[in-house]
Amino acid sequence: MPKVSILVPVYKAEKTLDACVESILAQTFPDFELLLIDDESPDRCPEMCDAWAKKDPRIRALHPAKAGPGPSGARNAGVQAAAAPWLTMVDSDDTIAPDLVEKLLAGAETTGAELVICNGCPVTEDGARHPLPADEQFTKDTLLDVDAFWDAFHTPWINQFTGTAHRLYAARLFDGVRYPVGLLHEDYYVLPDLIAHCSAVYCMAFTGYYVLRHAGSITDGARHEVRLAMTKGDIHRAEYFLRNGWYDRAEGALTDAALFLHDNKRAYDLTKPGHRAEFAETKRELCRVYNALAAASLAMILGIDQQAIREGLESVVNVPGRVEMLDTKTPYKVILDYSHSPDALENILTTVRTFTRSRLIVLFGCGGDRDHGKRPIMGEIAGRLADFSILTSDNPRTEDPNAILASIEEGIKPTGGKYVIIENRRDAIRHALEMGRDGDVIILAGKGHETYQDIMGVKRPFDEKVVLQELLRENGDKAAQMTLQRGQAYETVDITPVCGDDGSVRLGAWIRDSMAGIGTLTYYDPATGQYGALGHGITDVDTAQLMPLASGAIMETTVKAVKKGAKGDPGELKGDFSVQRDVGTVTVNSSGGIFGTVADPDFLSGGAPVPVAAAGQITTGPATILATVSGSDVREYRVELVRLYGADEPTRNLLLRITDPALLSATGGIVQGMSGSPILQNGRIVGAVTHVLLNDPTRGYGIFIENMLDMAG
Repeated sequence: MPKVSILVPVYKAEKTLDACVESILAQTFPDFELLLIDDESPDRCPEMCDAWAKKDPRIRALHPAKAGPGPSGARNAGVQAAAAPWLTMVDSDDTIAPDLVEKLLAGAETTGAELVICNGCPVTEDGARHPLPADEQFTKDTLLDVDAFWDAFHTPWINQFTGTAHRLYAARLFDGVRYPVGLLHEDYYVLPDLIAHCSAVYCMAFTGYYVLRHAGSITDGARHEVRLAMTKGDIHRAEYFLRNGWYDRAEGALTDAALFLHDNKRAYDLTKPGHRAEFAETKRELCRVYNALAAASLAMILGIDQQAIREGLESVVNVPGRVEMLDTKTPYKVILDYSHSPDALENILTTVRTFTRSRLIVLFGCGGDRDHGKRPIMGEIAGRLADFSILTSDNPRTEDPNAILASIEEGIKPTGGKYVIIENRRDAIRHALEMGRDGDVIILAGKGHETYQDIMGVKRPFDEKVVLQELLRENGDKAAQMTLQRGQAYETVDITPVCGDDGSVRLGAWIRDSMAGIGTLTYYDPATGQYGALGHGITDVDTAQLMPLASGAIMETTVKAVKKGAKGDPGELKGDFSVQRDVGTVTVNSSGGIFGTVADPDFLSGGAPVPVAAAGQITTGPATILATVSGSDVREYRVELVRLYGADEPTRNLLLRITDPALLSATGGIVQGMSGSPILQNGRIVGAVTHVLLNDPTRGYGIFIENMLDMAG
């Protein structure tokens, strides 16, 4: 049996896999097995994994079925197949130091820790290493018990704590623990579950893991999925604290989740129906755990035993079929509820109306051989409170279902409410789905948790959740027509939707016709009329790819407000565009900025020429930036150039820190909208601000001006 199992999930890693494997095979500690876990990669990676397995007997290639987006399924398959008492994980685009495994294992055996962590180091695609700042690294070997670990969690060390790689796990930590499938930042989410099995964590002042930093990675950019996953991770951490009776920590984690959810609301892509449903569900989970914390805190005040509190919390379950939001991934919401009485139907309709953006559609019936008098009453309630009602069969038992529906109709007719009668409940649900539009809410009332229909004394299987998914797939995989405009010509094409692993049906179309935002002009050459701005490209918020550009314009902007930056939450400038005139065109969108021609140079009048600094003329130390954080007033603010990475790095050439008290007071540091702010040193322009560090808004990256000019052409 090997001493260590090294797990490598592999997906779209043709360019990096060989380097990754070679760094593992170069380990000074030879007693390991290497599991290459192909995550149904669509490129040559499956064949590459098999080829490596033939070269070295320590290598096994696994080909499990893909389990949702992200690497969780592959990680879980690797954990299940691992044979060693110790595990470590390496991402397929990263590399490790030759002595990584040896040092991690020695740290575990010396200290008795079940989890050993070393420093990770970002590496750019050119191979250059960019160590994290000293305060974000372990600068001395430190042994932490569980309490000390959570006390240290909100220090800058968090960057080392929350990853999956650059660490060694005792295999037993994964007993009963698996990564959540389909959730990004799965490592952040599962951390409390692993720590729960730990007695000690050993942090080593050793850098042995090199993280490839490149655009297009899963977590690149502030995407909806990433931010939502982090919020879910905070809620999960709060639940862990709550189970352990750490109420102050639980409150802190919930506060983190609430603030992150609220302050980043604009970053969530709520234009997509599925995303809106996920966002709403996350808010409900946050409220649920807050309620549990309140109940536990009150119980503690009343002197109830901690073990009894824990058992009480663990016994609480969500009631199926009671105001249950179903996962449909449709532009409309579908709610399952057991409401089969007049009071229950009125309550659910009244409640749901408060968050319905468009139509409220209710589908219901009444049971047979029961209270006949409630049937017209429920019809009247539906006609009065719903925008549309679908009357259908419930459990008719020995009665004629059409006679039941006629009684309901007696109550709905006088209201003038719109309705239709469809006796077959499956057909009625199909009609509801066909009616559904963006913003609608459909309530399936009456059955709730029941999984049958009682017809003529026979209980026939009818699980509304199952029927719903069957109908969604049935209706969704039919070919659809899409009309496209190319120039002045129109073209109609057939597109066949496909059913994903999660059961949802999707069209393979991705359309982004325009976008707008606030950024900063970096330079303008009056001799040529050319300008450069931002210092980085404009990327799609969902794909993190550079946006193709047909045309664009720059406009003068007045800053009206500032959302200050904070740890984990980038701030932003908010302002108004002067839409009366375009002051220039945008012709190029590149990784080094946007470029074009100024059509109205008058708006730049009053500036003085500034010489350009070569890379060799730039030094660490004091510098300034030009920025607008209020109105249209351009001011100069003090900064410090902390580190220079060299001109070989295309876009991240320097690390700077805001030192000016006035700017820190106004913005908290670097915020969105300041990208492109010129950096000046010794009377020369040296570069432009490009990025802010998420965990420290006072610091960020910049691009050398000579690199920016080169990319301008």
